[in-house]
Parts: sequence; C-alpha cells; structure tokens
Amino acid sequence: MIQLVTVSREYGAGAGEFAALLGAALEWPVFDRVIGEHAAAKLGATLDAVIPVEEREDSYMERLERAFSLGPPELIGHSPLPARSWTEEVYRVESDQIRAIAESPPAVIVGRGSQCLLRGRPDTFHLRLYAPQADRIARVAQRTGWSRERAEKMVRSLDAARQRFLGTHFGCGEDLETLYGLTINTSVIAIDRAVAIVRQIVRGQS
Repeated sequence: MIQLVTVSREYGAGAGEFAALLGAALEWPVFDRVIGEHAAAKLGATLDAVIPVEEREDSYMERLERAFSLGPPELIGHSPLPARSWTEEVYRVESDQIRAIAESPPAVIVGRGSQCLLRGRPDTFHLRLYAPQADRIARVAQRTGWSRERAEKMVRSLDAARQRFLGTHFGCGEDLETLYGLTINTSVIAIDRAVAIVRQIVRGQS
C-alpha cells in the first residue's frame, strides 16, 4: 500500500503546482516549502537564510576556508573537527524532518533528497518530473518575471547543485534513475494529467 509519494524534479518542471494538486486529489498533506520553514524555526533563522542553501553542498572554497579556520595545514590533523557549516545544519534538520514525516503517513514530499532518504521503503512511490531545459527556462521566466538570461542561469545552477547534493549526501549517483517508479515529461504530459496518472497509481495500490 502506497502511503508516501516523493517528488523529485528539475527546476522549472512544475513540481510545486503538481504536488499541491496531487495532495488535494489524494487528500494528503504536502511537504514542500514547509520543510524549509521548519528548518528555519528549528535553527532560529529566517526562511530567506535557509532557502539559498537547500539541496546544495558547500563549495570547494567554502570547505577550504573551514579547514584553514582550524589553523596552519600542519596542525589541522591535530585539531578538533569544526562545527557544521550552515549548509550542513540545514541539510541535517531537513533530513530529520523528512524521516519524521515518513513515520506519520500519508504525505507528499517534494525534493530535498527524500527519494534517497526513503529508498527501499515498500510504502513509498518515487516520482520524477522533468522537461526540456528551454521549456523550463521559459516557464521560470514567465512565473518570476525574470529575463531569459537570469532564468537560464538559475535553471542551470540549481540543476547542477541538486545533482551534486544527492551524490554528496546520499550517494545517489549512477543508480539514481532506478529509484523512480515513474518519470514524467511535463512538456508532454500536462500537470493535471500527470496528477490524474499518479492518483490512479496510488489509489490502485492502496
């Protein structure tokens, strides 16, 4: 019986709209932005401080700066481990929340490595939404009012960051696609139709 649906997505593929409609169709709670809001509250920060570091890893320069903050290179091996970076703190809190959500199903969970955190659970259906990059850029530009150049930069940046995030924190690499029970091209299948398909799958196995 399916009690959890995770929604992995490319940026601009329409996952926010899809998850909201699927939650309404199934009458299940949807966990997307609220995960970031919970992390912000837990860490005593604003949501604006959390969103930029969600689903990303520290850059090489950030890791290097943390290492050298311990002292000269020859002393680093003898120094205590540094405190977690802000990115790592957000990752830890959000991952803990996703595990807690999964203990009280049903739920629709969007992104943040949920498909990797919950892989292997027989009650979980993993779904991925994607679309051609040009379509996603146009969708982001229309939704935000950004220039095409800015939308393209954001799409490319977030796609790459999310891929690195999954590989670094969860070891989801070459076998990532095998996690999904279904992948949907939202440029071919409209969001409302995609919702109907997934609802039928979930209800058919409930």
